[in-house]
Amino acid sequence: PSMFFAIVSLASNIRITKLIYLKDTIAESLAPNGCRLIVPIPGTNNVGIELVKEKPLPPSFNSLMVKESTHNDLKCLMGITPDGNPLSTDLEKIGHLLIGGQQSSGKSSALNTILLSLVCLHYPCDVKLVLFDLKGATFASYEDIAKPFLVSFADNLCYANSTSSAEQLLSGLETDLLTRKNLFSKATVGTLKEYNSRYLAGDLNPADGHQFLPRLIVAIDELSDIADIPNNLSILSNFLSEGAKYGIHVIAATRYRIRRTILSEEMKKAFQGKISFRQETSIDSKTLLEVPDATNLFSVGDGLFVDSTSSTLSRFSSPMIDTDLKKLIFQFVSSQPSFGEAYKLNVTNTTTSNKPVNAPTDSS
Repeated sequence: PSMFFAIVSLASNIRITKLIYLKDTIAESLAPNGCRLIVPIPGTNNVGIELVKEKPLPPSFNSLMVKESTHNDLKCLMGITPDGNPLSTDLEKIGHLLIGGQQSSGKSSALNTILLSLVCLHYPCDVKLVLFDLKGATFASYEDIAKPFLVSFADNLCYANSTSSAEQLLSGLETDLLTRKNLFSKATVGTLKEYNSRYLAGDLNPADGHQFLPRLIVAIDELSDIADIPNNLSILSNFLSEGAKYGIHVIAATRYRIRRTILSEEMKKAFQGKISFRQETSIDSKTLLEVPDATNLFSVGDGLFVDSTSSTLSRFSSPMIDTDLKKLIFQFVSSQPSFGEAYKLNVTNTTTSNKPVNAPTDSS
C-alpha cells in the first residue's frame, strides 16, 4: 500500500553478480527518497525492486480485519504483506513475540495493532491483557475496556504506569503462574486448552479451586523500563520458559539493542516470533533477527517478521493506529454484554485462587 513492488527477469547474458555490485548505485538512481533492490529474490534468478510511492499511506486496520473471523486459536494480526494479504501469527504456536527498531519506527503502532486484533478476534473470557506502560503514552486509553479485557490487581489498577505498580503487577503475575501450575497438577493436564475443556465439561469442581482460565497477554511497551525492577529478570525468565504452557504469553517492544542486562540468551531464544522495524546498524539487526536486513527497511511502519518455528522471514507494512480508531473499537467493545467481573490478580499469596470469570456458554 505504501510502495510499488516489481519482479524483473534478467536476460540470460546478464549476470546477477554484476547487479549485486551495482545495486546501491541503481537504487540511488531510481529513487533517492526510497528504493530497495532484492538481488536476487531468494531461490530465483529474478530481481525485486521496491519503490516508495510519492505519497505513501500505511494500510488501514480495517484492511487487516476484513478477511479474519477466527476465534479458535490465539491469532493476532501484524500488517499487510507486499502482495496485499494480511500477515498474522498464532501466539500459541510461537509462545512469545519480541519487537525492536529505532525510535519512531513503528513499534508502538505494531504493538497496538496486535492487541487490537486480539480484542477484535477473541472473546473477553478467553483473552485478558496485562499492560506495562511506564511512560503512560501507549496504553492509557485501554482503561475504557478494563472490565472485559484487562486484568486488575492492587487497588483495582488495570495497568502498570509506574515502577511501583509494575513491581506489583509482576508479583501478581508470578502468583498467577504458580496458581495455574497447582491447578494443572491437581487436574493432571498438560495444556491450558485441555484444562479449560475439562472444566467446561464439568470434570473439574470449582469447590476445589478450579476455574475457567483465560490466556494472559503480557504487553510491555519498553522492555528496558522494567529492567531496574527487583527480580524482574528471574520473573520474566519464568514467564518465557514455561508461561506459554499455562496460557501466559509475552509481547515486548524495545528501541534498544538487546543486551544481557535486559534479556539473557536463553530468554531471547524463548521469543520464537520477532519483529524488527528499521535498525541503524547491521549489528542491531543481527542482534534481533540474526540477519542484517532490517537496515534496508524504510522509515516508519516497514517491518520484518521472523517465525523461528518455521524459519520464515516475512516483509510487511504495519498500520498507524490513532486515537480515533481506538475510541471506535473500545466504544463497540464496551457496548457488548458484560462477561462478569474483571480478572483479578492475587498479589499476596499463592493459595487464594482468582474469582472465576464467566466461561463461554452455548448461547454465547
